Amino acid sequence: MAKGGRYRTLDLGRPGIVLVHRASAKGLGFDTVVIPDAHTDAAADPTSAALRMTYYVLATRARRELHLAYEGESEPPLLAQVGRGELLRG
Repeated sequence: MAKGGRYRTLDLGRPGIVLVHRASAKGLGFDTVVIPDAHTDAAADPTSAALRMTYYVLATRARRELHLAYEGESEPPLLAQVGRGELLRG
């Protein structure tokens, strides 16, 4: 069970898909995390501590798999900074 906050009664042991707003993800854990809107942060300063902390929190919610998706021809600046050997790009 999730602790505290508005998801305190959320049963994360049940199979299925759970949609959670990125601002509410802290303290939760999932086998797979999908961040479908990384392109929305393209205008933000990729060196911003707040942006980096947001992605740190989102990325560490994943126990097994983390998927980052974006729209557009090129990777958002924050993702582009991650080395070629660190992310599986496809």
